[in-house]
Amino acid sequence: MADMFTLGRDESFASISFTQMIAFTRLLSVIKPDISLCQPINISIDEAPDFLPPSISAFVSEATGIPPEQVPACWSVLKDEIWSASGPELSTEERELFKVHGWKHGISWGVAPVWSTHLYFLDCLTNYHHNFLVQDRVRTYYGDTLQYIQIGEHQFAERKLIGLWISSMLLGWTSATNCSRMYDMALSEQQEQDFSAASWQFGCVLTTDNVWDVFVILTLLDYNDCKDTCLQVPHTGSQRNRFTGAMRERNTEVIREWQDEIAHCCNKCMHTLVRDDGTEYDVQIVVGDGLAIGHIRCQEGHCMHELDKNTDRFCSTHKALDDICSIRLYPTVLLHTEKTFSVPRAFKPEHFIYDTNCDAKQQVMAHPEQWSWWQDVGMTVDIFHFLHKHKISHTFCQEHCNPADHPELMGPDGKWFFNTSIAEQTNVWLGGYHSMCREMLPVRYNFFLDEMIRLRNRMVVVKLAQEGHNPRYKSS
Repeated sequence: MADMFTLGRDESFASISFTQMIAFTRLLSVIKPDISLCQPINISIDEAPDFLPPSISAFVSEATGIPPEQVPACWSVLKDEIWSASGPELSTEERELFKVHGWKHGISWGVAPVWSTHLYFLDCLTNYHHNFLVQDRVRTYYGDTLQYIQIGEHQFAERKLIGLWISSMLLGWTSATNCSRMYDMALSEQQEQDFSAASWQFGCVLTTDNVWDVFVILTLLDYNDCKDTCLQVPHTGSQRNRFTGAMRERNTEVIREWQDEIAHCCNKCMHTLVRDDGTEYDVQIVVGDGLAIGHIRCQEGHCMHELDKNTDRFCSTHKALDDICSIRLYPTVLLHTEKTFSVPRAFKPEHFIYDTNCDAKQQVMAHPEQWSWWQDVGMTVDIFHFLHKHKISHTFCQEHCNPADHPELMGPDGKWFFNTSIAEQTNVWLGGYHSMCREMLPVRYNFFLDEMIRLRNRMVVVKLAQEGHNPRYKSS
């Protein structure tokens, strides 16, 4: 409060009333996160920044009547008191100030009614909307994703709110249904806003479809931004099917080129050793583990035909395989691993660790011509399963799959260098999506899980860098 008296004694602020100072302090106290969000990354959130973002300066000037040129000086004097104060409970009149002056500057709570303008040019027959242009029934999105993204015919969502929904999916296995429910209950404030009284004809309830649509749109926009291309989808037809072709194209690319981190290596997954002659060599392992997850599909290899009904094992083309035994676990593990590391940019591992490698290794040794790719790959059982799940009397396992027989798996301190339980730990996370995905059609199913895996990989890489493990890509 002493800072307000300092302002009052300064002749240059003689035109600012005490009421305006109080309003200035109260309004800015409740939007401190918005003020922090626009600051450089090196500015601590524990201290008031030196400057207000332009949009917030304009809002508080219009809301309080303080001249724009005097807002920086007021902030300079009052910022510490504002920053240390807890956010007050705003009155109805103060909330109205956010509606009248804040919404146009992107400052508000919950659902906000806005006007969206689009321009039509007769010469080129092009209709320009907020996020995209329409020409010849094709919708082309602009590059550089905007702050507000259109997610329906009359609905927009803020980019940071969309980020919250996607983060909830990634870190908490939160479904789109629960994302919409949490927003409507905790953030929309629709109970306190009667849009219908103001003749606003559009609803303010966030739907599950809205959340899924914006997840797909933002993911595709980010994907095209990385490729320096523009997302193009049909403008006609239903919203449900509008992005299916673009999703399918992205899925195909992941199958063809795999995930971004396919060539990943770091100081935790690659062990550099020195031979007797002084030369260095690298050992990188792959850890495998089983997880039953996937949409319903024909069980024959990479068949892309749809099933006649969900209870079928094979499509009509491969129906004759119904009478053949389906237990092909170990060849399947070997085949999938070989195919995974045969895509572009992938590197063949020096070692493969799997719970039951003793059985897979017997397949490799019994049919060397079929499994030639595996002949120079070390195959052992992870240390936990070797010590606690495999009997000493299992002669083949003891002779061929004992991890202690491979010194390259040990660190200089005599401990195991690699985390051989990482696949099981990752599957715990991936298995959390079972209930979310079980009703999805194949295109969305693959698209969603590919994006969750990509985001998790990116999060892991950031953590590795922060811990000094030097994440990088292997060069050819």
